[in-house]
Amino acid sequence: MELRFQPNLCFECEILCMKRCKYIKNPKEFLKVANGEFCEILEDCKNCYACEEFCPYENHPFYRIVELQEKFGVKKVSDEMMDTLEKRYAPEGEFRAKKLKKGLHICLFPEFKDLNKTKLFEGFEIVRGRHVFCNLLYLHYGRALIIKERSKKVLENLASLGFEELVLFHDECYSFYVSFLKAHGVNPEFQVKHLYEFFLELIAKGKTKKLNLKIAYQRPCSNRLNKTDKLFDEICKALGVERVKRRFDRENALCCGASFILSGDLDFARELQSKNIQDIAATNADYVVFLCPMCFATLKEKVKELGIKPMMVHELFEMALL
Repeated sequence: MELRFQPNLCFECEILCMKRCKYIKNPKEFLKVANGEFCEILEDCKNCYACEEFCPYENHPFYRIVELQEKFGVKKVSDEMMDTLEKRYAPEGEFRAKKLKKGLHICLFPEFKDLNKTKLFEGFEIVRGRHVFCNLLYLHYGRALIIKERSKKVLENLASLGFEELVLFHDECYSFYVSFLKAHGVNPEFQVKHLYEFFLELIAKGKTKKLNLKIAYQRPCSNRLNKTDKLFDEICKALGVERVKRRFDRENALCCGASFILSGDLDFARELQSKNIQDIAATNADYVVFLCPMCFATLKEKVKELGIKPMMVHELFEMALL
């Protein structure tokens, strides 16, 4: 599984992906990255995925950085922490597949195991666990090899379910299929559906109503790896929901800090959280809506302190159902 990266595209480019990065000090150093050489970018990179979105040629600068971080032994977490993370999500034991028609993939989040009892996901069966985990988490820590090693088995396990429809609840899982695998030349035998694609279908069927709300949206890092942010705008427009202007939204979105909490970089995590919360406080939003469960868990209490209700995006969708 090799990354589809073309160095010549970078040599002929203005290095737009690095010029827009919040953390890289010397964008021209990326020419060394393109050449496969060690440089300070590998250490300065915060693994926030943004450059993958910024590249106008879809040349996968972020994945290139990650592979070189791993090659040159750049450590984003201690060896002990990395070992713990790798073991925590290892797909151990036999996978026992059951056939299903409609599946809702909730990743590793047991708190959402009863979502199929809601009106929104009525008739779906829950799919979750280590055996179907995309492992994209490790990109935050400069590790791509473990994702590659586990991906074949993950794909086999999911394919064995024989589903007709599989909705991915976690945005990072969706990015695994439409971004990571695609960037490495892998085409799964089955198709998956983003939560937003699923809900747009419900809207098209006339199963929703207007809400007339103002929301602040916390866009997660993983959303930079796919093109679904525009789909959320379509949903908001259809539901009469105003996505209020924020400094840190859309292409200027900031990480919630969760990955840095795990890595022990608490000062940087607090800095990110503070910027996000101050930015939200400056809006007139009725709710703060989250796509990522980790973002929700990280920021929800701080949002409540502002006197604004935090909610996961599926809760917003539930409100709109007829």
